[in-house]
Formats: sequence, structure tokens, C-alpha cells
Amino acid sequence: MRRKPFDLKLPTRPLASACLLCLWLGSWLPLDAQSPEPLPEVAPAVAEEPAARSLLWKIETPGQDWPASYLYGTIHIIPKDSFFLPPGLESAMAEAEQLVMELPLEADMGAMLQSAKSMLLPAGTKLKDLLTEEDYAYLQQFMRDSVQTPVPFYQMIKPIFTLQQLSSNLCHEGEAFESYELYFAKRFEEMEKPVSGLETMAEQLAILDSIPLADQAQSLMETVRAPREGCEELSRLIHLYRQQDLEGLMALTTEDPSLGDQRETLLDSRNRRWIARIDTILAGGASTLIAVGAGHLAGPEGVIQLLQDAGYTLSPVLAN
Repeated sequence: MRRKPFDLKLPTRPLASACLLCLWLGSWLPLDAQSPEPLPEVAPAVAEEPAARSLLWKIETPGQDWPASYLYGTIHIIPKDSFFLPPGLESAMAEAEQLVMELPLEADMGAMLQSAKSMLLPAGTKLKDLLTEEDYAYLQQFMRDSVQTPVPFYQMIKPIFTLQQLSSNLCHEGEAFESYELYFAKRFEEMEKPVSGLETMAEQLAILDSIPLADQAQSLMETVRAPREGCEELSRLIHLYRQQDLEGLMALTTEDPSLGDQRETLLDSRNRRWIARIDTILAGGASTLIAVGAGHLAGPEGVIQLLQDAGYTLSPVLAN
């Protein structure tokens, strides 16, 4: 008989941090993510500040007679029954002449091999080497009982990628996941419109590599020792996303003590690099749908504010 997972009451922010990466990194997709079929649009709940309750923003360039472009905040993985289309998104896709995401999903063989190689620990290092004897024994038992996967399967994989899979498997066991990125890519391919990225795979992998292996291993162990609270945090994140509450998502990010100095690497510095690249794209005059993780949008260093600082006019697309 399959046993229930261990549930010691220890800090569980690492699982929440893994979930928050769903808002930050376009490469943070589960292995079984699928491109969903089109679903009906869902209106947001009434909010005290409507401008903060929209995932879709219209971008206009003062002084230029160009068609409007759009900025959309994604969540890179989401349970299938939570996937939805906010008001105006279908129209924005129809108007846009091109799609720009964090990453272009079509990679050449070299990029695919680079991605696979980046998941592996350095030569001569195994997961066991990063853990105490007690922690490794606990992890072995947990993997057998809770996810029915032997630890040797993960021996050569960096802990952050193991944590990625656990964050979905532990909280939504047996459920299918969807990807907004795959959905957009499929729709634009059907419309025969070009798709490109703000970053390369190498750039995103370098971001993950900047997180020390010891920290990754610690996060993995804190997660497997107390998954329940982390799952509650994931539910909160999905709820805020479906409410289109960018301020709430930013607050969830700010509350995460484990983010620490990584905020600059994972969010702020990337946002600043993107603005120059977005500016070049928009200068072409073509209507563009820009889709990036929702965690990048709000705040003084968020993409919305940075685009406004660069001279663009942004307005939320709200339900009628």
C-alpha cells in the first residue's frame, strides 16, 4: 500500500520559491506541460484598484501612428482546470503581428543539448555529496513513499530541477498542466505569425546556475520535509493569478525571505535588460504581443513601470 508523504512541521518557503519561479522563468516548465485548447475568456473579480487587476496591458507610443502592442503576464505552469483567458486576450492575439516571449520555444539541436546538459551536476558531483547522511536517507525514503521515484534517478540532476518536478507532483498529483507559452506559440503558428524571445536559453540557464548548489540542496530538503504548507502557498499563488492581482503577486514575491539577493538576478536586472530589447522591437512599428512571467510586471522595477519611464503609455485591458 502506498504510504502518505512525511509531513514534519518545518519551514516550507523553498517549495513556494519553486512555484514563484513559474512567474519568473520561461524555461520553468514541467515535462508534461501541454498546449491547451482555446477556452472561454474569464472576467476578473471586482477590485478596489482595477488597474492592478489586469494581466493584459495595452502599449501605445506617443507621437507615433503605430498600432497598439500588448503586454501580458503569464504563469509558466498551471493546472489545467485553472487555465483561463482574461478579457481582451483573444483580440490582442488577433491584432498582434508577432509574438515575443521570454524564450523562443523552438530551439535548435545545439540549444536542446545545452539545456539537457545544464540540468546535470558537475562531473564528479552527485546529489548525495550535497546532503548529510541523515538528509540523504530521508530523501530516499520520501522519494519511494511519496513520488514513487528512486533517488538514483535524480543523482546526477541539479537539485533545483528535482525541486521543479516535486513542486507540481506533490501538490497536483495526477493532474494535467498547461502552459500559456505553449498556447501562445501554437496559436501564432496557426496564424502564421512570427515568434521570438527576449532571452536565449543560455541566458536563462545561467540565471539558474547562479543559485549555489548548496542552497538548491537545502531548498530541496526543506521542501520534502514539509510539503503541505508549500502546496497551500502554491494554491494562493494560483488564486492571485486568476484574480489578475499583480500587486498581490508582487507582495507574495516580496514576502519570500529565501529570495534574498537573488531578486536582482531573477527579476530586476532582467527587467532592465528587456526594456532595451522591447524598445528595439516596438520601434519596428508592428503590433506585438509581449508575454512574460507575471512576476515581472508590477512594482517600481517592473516592466510596466520601466516601459512608462521609457516614454510608453500603458493602460490595463479590463472587462467591459
